[in-house]
Amino acid sequence: ATIMLGLISEVPISNKLTSQLIVLADSTLSAAASTITFDVEGVRYPMLWFKAYTFQDTSSGRAYIRLNADTGSNYNFTMSRWDNTITGTSRSTSQTFMDTAYTDAGTGSDEGQALDGIIAKPAAASRGTMYLRSTLFKGGEPAIYRSSGEWTNTANHITKVTFYPSAGNFDAGSYFQIYGVEV
Repeated sequence: ATIMLGLISEVPISNKLTSQLIVLADSTLSAAASTITFDVEGVRYPMLWFKAYTFQDTSSGRAYIRLNADTGSNYNFTMSRWDNTITGTSRSTSQTFMDTAYTDAGTGSDEGQALDGIIAKPAAASRGTMYLRSTLFKGGEPAIYRSSGEWTNTANHITKVTFYPSAGNFDAGSYFQIYGVEV
């Protein structure tokens, strides 16, 4: 089967039986919110795919991600950035969140952050891996980010995915979708 992943191009998913995406959450904010948490069935779905488009009420904001409300220093990631002025990479270890961009989105009507990603944690005793793609629109100029990283907490399957802004709130109209990949 081939699955369309929004910002990610077509990705073939193969299994001798079947593979399919199961909608776990599809939410558009009707009011501003400081966090968005989704309960997911990590045992049944060892791989999650998400997409979001966020608007924020502050120019110093971008989306962060936490798994299972884990605020420990259990996130390591590498980011790459491409825009009209800067190209670069950075590595962060022992963080309390997964970052989705180097810089912040703007607050204008045409400014925000589009992101999608895959989170995989096949067994409770394994480390979780994440791959994120993010495009920020600020001042009419897009900036593209790629992140890959790991969640080093090996105690649990993924049961919750939380999105929160680095500052301020997500505005009304921001939307989030999460799918479980059933294999």
